[in-house]
Amino acid sequence: MLRAVKTTVVGFSVLLISAVPALAQGPAVDGRLLREGVDTFNVSFAGEILGRGIISRLRVDAANRQLLLQVHTWSLAFGGTIVDSLFSDATSLRSLRQVRVVGDTTIEVTYRGDSAHVETRPSSDSTARRSLALAAGAYSSAALDALVAGLPLAENFEARLRFYYAPPSGRGVEQITVSVAATDRVRDRSGRERDAWVVLAETAGGGTVYWIDQETRSVLKFDTKEGAALLEFRR
Repeated sequence: MLRAVKTTVVGFSVLLISAVPALAQGPAVDGRLLREGVDTFNVSFAGEILGRGIISRLRVDAANRQLLLQVHTWSLAFGGTIVDSLFSDATSLRSLRQVRVVGDTTIEVTYRGDSAHVETRPSSDSTARRSLALAAGAYSSAALDALVAGLPLAENFEARLRFYYAPPSGRGVEQITVSVAATDRVRDRSGRERDAWVVLAETAGGGTVYWIDQETRSVLKFDTKEGAALLEFRR
C-alpha cells in the first residue's frame, strides 16, 4: 500500500517545494521521531463502533528535499469514506500541501508560510479558488497527531500551536494548547505494557487526549471530545 502511494504522489509533491518561504520559529518539533508504517483504529461512541481509521506515514524524496506523507483514511459504518493526504517537511513537520477527498469533492490546500491557497472541486468539475491569510507557522489540522508525537514531550511540557481546518470544516484557524498531563501504562496491540505520555490537545470547543508511547512515539490510543460527544479511537 505504501509503495503504491509513494509512486502516485512523488511527482505531484515536487511542484510545491520551491515557493515555500522560511517560517517563524515555534516549539522544537522533530519529525525524525516518527516511525513509518500503517496503523489502524476503531472509532466508537458510547460503545458503538462508528467506523475505522487507517493512518499511514511514509518519507519520500522530492526536489532534493525529504517530505513526510501522512494519509488518513476514515471509513464510516453508515457509509462513506474520507481520505486526507498531507505532505509536510520531514523534520520540522511544517505543512506544505493537503489533499482532502470527501465523497465526490476534492479540496486541495497549499501552505505558503503566512497564507494558504484553497481549491475545491465538486462533482460538477467547477473549481472554487480562494486564498486566506494565516498566522505565520500555522499547521494543517491533519498534522495534529504527528505534531503531538514529534514535540519534545516531558513532564510539565506545554506549547501553543495554530492549526488551519480545511473545508468542509468551518472552523478556520484555531489555537490549540498541547500539554503533558500525566504518564500512564498502556497495553499495545501485542498486549505489552508501554510507558506513555498522556497529552492534552485542548481547543475552545473540546479537544483530544493522546497516549503517546515514550519510546517509539506511536499513538497508542486517543479520545476526542466534540461538544458533549466523546469519540474513542482504539487499536
